Amino acid sequence: MENRNQESPLTNYVVKYSGFIKTCEKIAAFIFIAGLLLHLLKVQNTETILVAGAVFTAVVYFLLAFDFVDTDGIIITGILNSPGFINFIYKLTFLSISICILSSLGLVIKGFPTGTLVNTSGMTLIIVLFFSILTKINDRTKIYNQVFYFRIVPVILLVLYMANYAYHWID
Repeated sequence: MENRNQESPLTNYVVKYSGFIKTCEKIAAFIFIAGLLLHLLKVQNTETILVAGAVFTAVVYFLLAFDFVDTDGIIITGILNSPGFINFIYKLTFLSISICILSSLGLVIKGFPTGTLVNTSGMTLIIVLFFSILTKINDRTKIYNQVFYFRIVPVILLVLYMANYAYHWID
């Protein structure tokens, strides 16, 4: 706990305002989902909502990557269940979600590098999901809780939709 004071100013900010950032996550996700639904329903002149929601959500998830996952009280039974690995997985998850959400701008901004970003973030999230499920099965840890999966599984579905959009797999 003493080491947290020596962390970067961004990490200190995120730790200090963790509750506020988690509230922002809910608001940002709502705006992003509303913008995405309006886009899917082809409602005219609503692209700004998707762009604002994507940027706001990406910034929130980028900030969440600097938060610490509370691993106190878990029994370490292997490297997959160590506090360092768990914090690495969460950091990787939030950065990948941030990149994925940003890549959704390709739905409204032509020329945005959606394909590359979708491939990168999608593969990373699938690997993260694999490791989290493996850890949950192997170590019976509760550190990967419902909120973790509630964040990652819908984003993987979004990745599939954007990959279809970028590569025109299904018309």
